Amino acid sequence: MRMIVSLWGKGIGVLAVLAIAGCASPAPAAPPPADLAVVGAPQVHFVDADHGFALASSCADECGVWLANTSDGGTTWQSHQVPGLRYPSGEDPRVMLRVLDGSRVALDGYDGDRRWFTADAGATWTEPPVRPDGVVQSIPAGGLAQVESNAGAPIGIVVLLPDGRSARLATPPIAPLTELMTDVTVGADGSAWVEGSDDDRSWLFVSRDRGRSWREVPLPAAAAEPGRPQRTTGRLAVADGRTAFLVDGSGYRLWRTTDDGRRWEPLKAPIAKPTEDVGLTASPEADGGLTVFDVLTGRSFTLRGNAFVPAAQQRPAVRVGARFLAGSGASGREQPYVHSADRQTWTELRF
Repeated sequence: MRMIVSLWGKGIGVLAVLAIAGCASPAPAAPPPADLAVVGAPQVHFVDADHGFALASSCADECGVWLANTSDGGTTWQSHQVPGLRYPSGEDPRVMLRVLDGSRVALDGYDGDRRWFTADAGATWTEPPVRPDGVVQSIPAGGLAQVESNAGAPIGIVVLLPDGRSARLATPPIAPLTELMTDVTVGADGSAWVEGSDDDRSWLFVSRDRGRSWREVPLPAAAAEPGRPQRTTGRLAVADGRTAFLVDGSGYRLWRTTDDGRRWEPLKAPIAKPTEDVGLTASPEADGGLTVFDVLTGRSFTLRGNAFVPAAQQRPAVRVGARFLAGSGASGREQPYVHSADRQTWTELRF
């Protein structure tokens, strides 16, 4: 998991679960600005329950970006400014947080033309080239991968290596995906998952040898869009790598497979589809379960066997590596944001 990409919006946020490497002790940082805060959708990732990173900004006429890091579960944070990274006040920082381990972090510009990379938790920075250089046979432990769409031609997969460079994966799955989740989702067992569609068909692939080979995962026929029997609006949700869910956020429908799509079991959603267009929010669990949130009432439900039961937590939360992140308000997408290791005890995300 995760590249980390946190996706906030209707439906499900899919998050990569990453292999955890050693966590270096970051160098002391200068005192951050007093107004340092999350701007826009939060970008946060914890490599374990204690060590994590977040993007923060300080704004006047324009905004500077800081990489904040914690070694005590987010109780305290140190922050280092990212040199040369600024954006207009009132906008969001146009970079994506990609955490490799407890020391190495990449910030990739949305335009794909610039990368900031640190190997010491933000104390020093380099700008390695973004363009892939060379070919790798597999996605390394601690590496991240993204899908590259090629205008209807077969996709490519670009791997972010532990030294901050990129390389192409030798054997990506063969499919002309044009609508896709950018990140390769990595399960806790090391499996890699790719999903996406073109105008007529949807695909789901899994690799169980770190990208050396891929197997197409058949999708449930019942999840097809009206009039397009090979295309689905469902989205993958997987954490442990063995149990995968297909979540139709707009139709409030759920399916589960434990054998890479040989059989999909329909699950009865614990929430009836409301008249409001809010979308079903769900989060895969490390034990192979699934938690579903009712954003209109604040209730949540956890899958036990084949049925959902009320859960103790009362707020929608998304997995950000080894912890969970939740916002305020009825939608759970407003400040202040809080994080938790167990979704019972919450700590405010503040720097």
